[in-house]
Amino acid sequence: DMPYKPTAASLAHVLDAEGLRREEVVYVGTTDVDFRTAAGVPVLFCNAQWDRREARYGLTFETPGALQR
Repeated sequence: DMPYKPTAASLAHVLDAEGLRREEVVYVGTTDVDFRTAAGVPVLFCNAQWDRREARYGLTFETPGALQR
């Protein structure tokens, strides 16, 4: 069974299943729940402002293209 957000175990489960280290991952999200999930591991949280402006934390990006840079 996969744990649910916002527990750190949920993202840790995905990282383990994919063979990734937290230093190799960025979490792109829009909500405070997304932020708490990323912070629990921790991994870098990128706030996707182009979708909605709900999360108050993280590095903000206005467009998907801005995230690529």
